[in-house]
Amino acid sequence: MWNEQIAKRGANEVASCLCDFFSKLVSKGISEINLWSDNCGGQNRNRIVYYMYLLAANIFKIKICHRVLEKGHTQNEGDSVHALIEKMARGREVYYTLFTNSNDTSLNENVYKILKSMLHPKLPKEKTYKEIEETLKLRFQVRTSHYRKRILFDNLKQDDEENVSKWYACIKEAAAECNFSQGVEERVKDKFVTGLKPGLLQDRLCEEPVSVCKKH
Repeated sequence: MWNEQIAKRGANEVASCLCDFFSKLVSKGISEINLWSDNCGGQNRNRIVYYMYLLAANIFKIKICHRVLEKGHTQNEGDSVHALIEKMARGREVYYTLFTNSNDTSLNENVYKILKSMLHPKLPKEKTYKEIEETLKLRFQVRTSHYRKRILFDNLKQDDEENVSKWYACIKEAAAECNFSQGVEERVKDKFVTGLKPGLLQDRLCEEPVSVCKKH
């Protein structure tokens, strides 16, 4: 596990993790590996990961089989884990260690220099976490108007890999940032239907009278 200050979550990182995992399995005498995943092109289904499979199969002398789930049927145990993490983290303050010692920091070096100059003549280690957070917000926080949030809300579309529950949760979360003074539920319902990916569900909802859709 790593945070986004250390590395990203792209194909190179996934390939490196899998290669390390394979080496550990080989040390235990395993010679055949079967993998299942969704169709995420950025992490699982891409040439970088597949090239790594060819390299690992040649170096470790193993057989690797990677199967991807059919589109529309990709919900798996990993999604349950993600949903559980999001549920447990929702509404909670998350704390982490900002400074490892007086000479080192988990912040980017340039950000640390900016922070240090803003706090001068005080040192960052002399400030509380809350004070540092507020200082960095003044410098880096992007202020976005509600109109910008509403534009993003109006342009929302359900992803191919997104089930109905996640799609509804996505709309609710986006609506909460739009500061709609009234008619929030109506906007959420409209976006839920109009933003659905084309298919049987959208066709069925579009056949219903508006009054019936409201009850749902």
